Amino acid sequence: MNRPRLHRTGTALRRLIRLVPLLIFLTFPLSSHPQTKLRDCTVRPSERDYTRCDFQKANLRGAHLAGSDLRGAYLYLADLKGSDLAGAVLAGGDPSDPHTTGQEVVNRMANFSHSSLAGADFRWAHFPWAYFAIADLSGANLEGADLEGARFEVTYMANANLRGANLHLARFPEADLTGADLSGADLREANFERAILDGAKLNGANFAGAFNPKGFRCRGDEPSIDQCVLQ
Repeated sequence: MNRPRLHRTGTALRRLIRLVPLLIFLTFPLSSHPQTKLRDCTVRPSERDYTRCDFQKANLRGAHLAGSDLRGAYLYLADLKGSDLAGAVLAGGDPSDPHTTGQEVVNRMANFSHSSLAGADFRWAHFPWAYFAIADLSGANLEGADLEGARFEVTYMANANLRGANLHLARFPEADLTGADLSGADLREANFERAILDGAKLNGANFAGAFNPKGFRCRGDEPSIDQCVLQ
C-alpha cells in the first residue's frame, strides 16, 4: 500500500538531485576568468604597469597604485580596501573599437571600500557587485561601465561621469552624487536612500523601480535634480 507514496518520493528526490548543479551555478556564479594569458605580478612602489596582471582574490589592502595602468587586470574578489588608486586606469574594451571588443575582464565582487579613486578611469570596465563603500570616486570616469549590483554606501561621487553605465540594482544610500552625470544610465531598482543628487544630470536615465524616499520625477529634455519634482 505504501509503494505509490515511496515511488512519488523517489521521483521527487531524483528531480531535486538534477537541480543541484543549477542551484550551485546560481549560488556561486562563474568567475569569468579571462581567456587570454595573465601575468603574475607583485605590487612595487616604482611599478605602474599592471596590465593583464592576475590579482584574483589578492590582498591589496592599502596598496599604492595611484596613476597605475590596470587595464585588463583580473581583480575577481580582490581586496583593495583603503588603496590609493587616484588617477588609475581600469578601463575595459571600448565597444566602438573592434580591436578591444571581446577583451573585457569581468571582475566580480572586487572590494574598493575606503579607497581613493578620484579621477580614476573605469570606462567600459566590468565590475559587477563591486564594493565602493566610503570610497572617493570624485571626478572618476565610469562611462559605460558594468556596475550591476555595485554598492556605493556613503561614497563621494561628486562630478563623476556615469553616462550609460549599467547600475541595475546598485545601492547609493547616503552617497554624494553632486554634479554627477547619470545620463542614459540603467538605474532600474537602484537604491538612492538619503543620497545627494544636487545638480546631477539624469536625462535618459532609467529609474524604473528605483527607490528614493523623495520620489523625484523629472521634466525637460536634459533634467537635473533641481528640475525634478516630488511625485
